[in-house]
Amino acid sequence: MIFQDLTLGICGDGDFVDRVLSEAQERMERRYHLKTMGFGIESVADHVCRLLAIDRSEIFTPGKEPAKVMARSLFCYFAVSELGTSQSELSHHLCLSAASVSMAVKRGRKLSLERGYSFP
Repeated sequence: MIFQDLTLGICGDGDFVDRVLSEAQERMERRYHLKTMGFGIESVADHVCRLLAIDRSEIFTPGKEPAKVMARSLFCYFAVSELGTSQSELSHHLCLSAASVSMAVKRGRKLSLERGYSFP
């Protein structure tokens, strides 16, 4: 039997809906925990700099050099996925378009999975 949670728009059987809601709850709890421990955008930048052994300017200055692209991509991915930072906020911090930030998040996710990078 297909179940639809009308308040959230989740369609699927009961087990699927329960799993989706459980995963969402876990993400929210992790974000809350990280924020209460003082993790924010600056912490994400510091972490990416340590992971890649780069200077902070590689994240926050314009350019399409591979090191900068990789750094910004991981920065965007961790900020969005781990802290729940909005892509529009990152767009402002990095002086990038919303579309560029969205692509960076996708690249960052791929890099993180391929190379085993995690936060924190």
